[in-house]
Amino acid sequence: DWNFRGLEGKPNDVGSPQGNAASKEYFAIVDEMKRVGRDDGCGRTMWEYDGDRMNTYGTPMAFMMFPYFTKGCIGSQEGLYFEASSTTPFHFIMQSELSAKCSCAQRFDIFGRKDAVYRGFDLDLGIQHMQMLGIRYYVADSDTAKNAANADARLTKVGASGPYNVYRVGDAPLVRGLDRLPTVWTDVTDAIHDWAGPASTWFQTPAKFDELPATSGPSNWPRSTSKTSAKDVAVRKAVVTDIKTSENSLSFTVDKPGTPVLVTTSYFPNWKVEGADGPYRVAPNLMVVIPNQRHVAFTYGRSGYEVMGTFLALVGLGLLVLFIAQGDRVVGREPREFLGDRAFSDDLDPVLEPEPIEPESVEPDPVE
Repeated sequence: DWNFRGLEGKPNDVGSPQGNAASKEYFAIVDEMKRVGRDDGCGRTMWEYDGDRMNTYGTPMAFMMFPYFTKGCIGSQEGLYFEASSTTPFHFIMQSELSAKCSCAQRFDIFGRKDAVYRGFDLDLGIQHMQMLGIRYYVADSDTAKNAANADARLTKVGASGPYNVYRVGDAPLVRGLDRLPTVWTDVTDAIHDWAGPASTWFQTPAKFDELPATSGPSNWPRSTSKTSAKDVAVRKAVVTDIKTSENSLSFTVDKPGTPVLVTTSYFPNWKVEGADGPYRVAPNLMVVIPNQRHVAFTYGRSGYEVMGTFLALVGLGLLVLFIAQGDRVVGREPREFLGDRAFSDDLDPVLEPEPIEPESVEPDPVE
C-alpha cells in the first residue's frame, strides 16, 4: 500500500491518515528546480541524503525523478539504475561528505579496501568532488549542511523551497582542458573490482588530485603504480567552448588540438569519439580524450552483444509473423483417428460401438 499509493497520496508523517503535506513539499522543490534550471541553466544535481524526510515522499530515491519532471534539464547525480555504473562507489563517498547522515550504501570490502571509507560530513572535499564530476547544483536540507554551504564562497545560493536550499557549484564544467598529462597505473587493470579500490583511495586524497590516474593511454603519458607517483609532465591547457549534451551524445570545441581534455561523463566502452584519440578511462570513472581536430563529438554506440541480441530478436519477430501468416496446416497424410482417442464429452458426439453383424441364416440343402 505504501509503495503503490503514489507521490500525490503520501501523508506528512508515516502512518498519518491526514493530509498530503509531504506530497506538496516534494512538488514544491520540483517546481523550484524547474525555475532554477530556467534561470541559472540546466545541469546535474547532487542532494544531501535525508532518508527519514524523503521516505515521506514514498522513497529516498524520489529526487531521481528530477530529470522526468524537468524534461531532462535538471540531471540526477544518483540514478535509478546506479547499481550498473562504475561511478557508483565514488558517488556514495561523495554522498557521505555532503550529508549530515548518509546512507553509505556501497560496500568497499569487495574492492579490497579495509580502511574507513565513509568519514562523515566534509563539505570542502565534497565540493572538490562535485567540481571534479561536473555537478552544477547541490541541494541541502540539514542545518549542518546549509550553515556550512552558506559560508563557502564556492557555493552560491540560487533557490530555496521548504527545508531545502539550492546552491550553484562554482568551477564545475562538463568538459575542461588539462594542464598536465594523466598518469597510467601499471599495476591496475580496467576491471572494476581491480580499479575501484585504488581509485577510491586516490579519490579521498586531495594532495594527489593533480596526478590524474588512468588505466591506459599513449606511450608519452607517464607511468607509475597506484602506490607511487610519476613525474608531472606539463602541457598547454586547451580552452573548451560550445559544450552540447544529449541523452546519448556530447560535443565540444577546443581552441587548438593536441592536448588532453577531461570529460566528466562516466566511462563506458560503448562511448565512441570522433575528432579525438581515446576515450581513456581516468579516475574516478571519467574519460580523457586527445583532440586531433578542433571539434570533438561523442556518441554512445552499441556493443557486439547488443547488435547480436537485436539481430536475434528481429529474426524471432520475423518467424513469428511468418507462422501467423501461414496459419495452421497439416503436412502430409491426415493422422488416423482411432477409437478411444477422444474422451466422451457433452460437446462431442458419443463414439458409438459398431453393431455386431448377425450371420445370415442359411437353409440347409435337402438331403437327397
